[in-house]
Amino acid sequence: MERTPLFFLLAIGAVLLVWQTAMRAREAALRAAHDACRKMSVQLLDDTVACARLRLVRAANGRGWCLQRTFVFEFSSTGNNRGAGSLLLEGGEVTLIDLRLPQP
Repeated sequence: MERTPLFFLLAIGAVLLVWQTAMRAREAALRAAHDACRKMSVQLLDDTVACARLRLVRAANGRGWCLQRTFVFEFSSTGNNRGAGSLLLEGGEVTLIDLRLPQP
């Protein structure tokens, strides 16, 4: 029995799983950025977040490992300025949100 087609199907399945996980993480980060901007009364610019860093870290509960993704985004308090924001997503949970308001 030839193993090449089976390997090819498993590789495609793995790529799809990684892509789906990345899209879910991005959606969670976008929701968290929207919520944080709304609470601070600022506008999320470009309605997007970008993954700036991906690394393997120890889980917060001390059991096992998880992926930690750092997402960055921009926001504005007046419409004429830009501030930088970032958030950490460990597994599927937001652990830190940082909004740096622009200096006048």
